[in-house]
Amino acid sequence: MSVTIAQLIAAMEEIAPADTAEGWDNVGLVLEGNRPVSRILLALDATQAAAQAAVSGGFDALVTHHPPFIAPVKQLRADDPNTAALLTLARAGSSLYCAHTNLDVAPDGTPAALARALGLPARPLPGQPACLAAYVGSSGGLARLAAQKLNTAPQMWGGDVPVETVCLLPGSGGDYGRLALDAGAQAMLTGEMKYHDALYFRQKGLVIITAGHAQTELPVLTSLRHHLQTRLNDVKLQIYID
Repeated sequence: MSVTIAQLIAAMEEIAPADTAEGWDNVGLVLEGNRPVSRILLALDATQAAAQAAVSGGFDALVTHHPPFIAPVKQLRADDPNTAALLTLARAGSSLYCAHTNLDVAPDGTPAALARALGLPARPLPGQPACLAAYVGSSGGLARLAAQKLNTAPQMWGGDVPVETVCLLPGSGGDYGRLALDAGAQAMLTGEMKYHDALYFRQKGLVIITAGHAQTELPVLTSLRHHLQTRLNDVKLQIYID
């Protein structure tokens, strides 16, 4: 059984409305194919490898978290990693849909998926790409939990201190340490953070744990598969990990 591109867009809009994305972002239907959608491949990035996997696997659409490009492009070139995937998909008549910062702020988006992957109860911070999770233990124990559940090797800035509340922010932590401090968190688990930012927040009393950009965002693919399956019925959904 297949659905139309419009039905796929409607399902994604229900999960993560495009108008909640940052103004600089590139979300929504990036490439419209000419095929009805009966098979969808989910991936974190719109890479050439993901596009080739979609085409060779007979998938009619590729849905990714990160868009292939954000700044405007002037040429579509097969030797440009930012546009090669589009050419591969276009030749096959497949579509590309991206949900990025809108999925990060969705109530059951990227942060909630990370919390589930860690097995922690959490509540969203409305309008922010983060959630607050309850964790009884130490920052060192939290880092070990992330290592086990996310199959990664976290780096920790700060000592092994008691933690009751942790701010979970998948992807890039950036300047969001202030958000974590204001929310009363003792630790922040994120994907990556610049050295001097991590150093600053460590000195402000917030333990920073970086567990990898991709590793902290991959759990959202499982959530997307579940959400789309309940909305698109018999459409086949599969996760691709680069």
